[in-house]
Amino acid sequence: LPTQKGEKPRELALEALSLTVGPKEAVRLKTGIVYEKQPYQIEVSGGLLADLFEEGKAWKSLKVKIEGQAGKKPLQITGDVGPLSALHAGRDVRAKLSVQQDDLKVRLDGTFASLAGLKGSRFAVDASGPSFSRLNPLLGLEMPDTPPFAVTAQVEGSDRRLQFRKLNVTSGKSDISGELSVPLVPGQRIEGTLESRELHLQTFLEHSDKPAGDAKPFLEQELPTGTLQGLDGSLRLKVGHLYMIAIELEQVSLDAAVEKGHLKLTMSAENERITADVDLKPVDTNWELALNHKGKMDLGELIDRKRYREDESQAPLELEMHLKGSGRSPAAMLQSAEGQFLMVIGEGELSETIARQLPLGTALYSLVSALLSKDKVEDRGKLECAVVQFDVSKGIATSSKGLALRTDGLNALGGGSLKLDLSLIHI
Repeated sequence: LPTQKGEKPRELALEALSLTVGPKEAVRLKTGIVYEKQPYQIEVSGGLLADLFEEGKAWKSLKVKIEGQAGKKPLQITGDVGPLSALHAGRDVRAKLSVQQDDLKVRLDGTFASLAGLKGSRFAVDASGPSFSRLNPLLGLEMPDTPPFAVTAQVEGSDRRLQFRKLNVTSGKSDISGELSVPLVPGQRIEGTLESRELHLQTFLEHSDKPAGDAKPFLEQELPTGTLQGLDGSLRLKVGHLYMIAIELEQVSLDAAVEKGHLKLTMSAENERITADVDLKPVDTNWELALNHKGKMDLGELIDRKRYREDESQAPLELEMHLKGSGRSPAAMLQSAEGQFLMVIGEGELSETIARQLPLGTALYSLVSALLSKDKVEDRGKLECAVVQFDVSKGIATSSKGLALRTDGLNALGGGSLKLDLSLIHI
């Protein structure tokens, strides 16, 4: 096949070509195609041979069936394309195709303005699969197992991009809808405005349970620096309810901008009482991360009451975090972090379950449990106030007198150091 300068030649071979014509039978063409050493079986059925030559008649459609393998999984494409006269004349062609690769399914139904390009094309897309992890070969990431997903959209084609109208994505209780514009050539911008009623991220954030097989937890996986290379654009996402393990955030707004692989992300939640700015930039073989995070609200308002209805944690919470790090994965960036951390908790109660979701909350709860008598702690620690303040260097959080704790029976002041990892940092 013809190639661009510098590209390796691609091989395409036809094998076992067979054309069948019979009285009152549809013309049928069968062939084997070998592309890059991968064989496919193709069968195309038309109409009666006489209708090809009789004026005013034409084949209304061509039935297509393709079978082979992709990614070591069986692939089948079936459907109808036509009419044949439109194919000859270069007019709009109706197509209704179904693509199935094992348990991953995609259906296309619409009009293609040209077989050589997508300008003027309009079609509906309907896709489904058992888990987003089935898309790993396409995404280049090891996505964790998720509930079954479904995607629907109205797609419009132009010279340089695809417009996804009425886009709707669901997976379990999570949903995302809106509009998305995706470029088909380098140098063009991605643009999107999306919204979600509920978005559940527990599967992506959980780190204590070992994933299936030899796959690493999602936040410990390396992110190649070329992932965002050549991408430019902006994306806005508004979420009604964002769930992260035991935490629920409302009124979440996410604004992402990408320029030459450089990602800037701004987040606000709970009527802007919680904010975060993330700057992620590829440098050589690593990513450089800058994180600034602030929050001030009552801890009881953050609890996911659907899953932890009876948790009695409640206390004023103030949080401020400024960290910089580098590495190939979120975990590596954290382990090299430099910066400052401050958390202040007022009078109230703190359960171990909720403490584990706070930055350095596990360490705080361990301190409470050690100082309070067992008959008072049970599964909660009763506080009048607590302050955790650290300076972070090379992934080690250190403080000489940055740990302060007061209960109804004692005052405690101390210090120490902690090695940061994903079990200590959450939101």
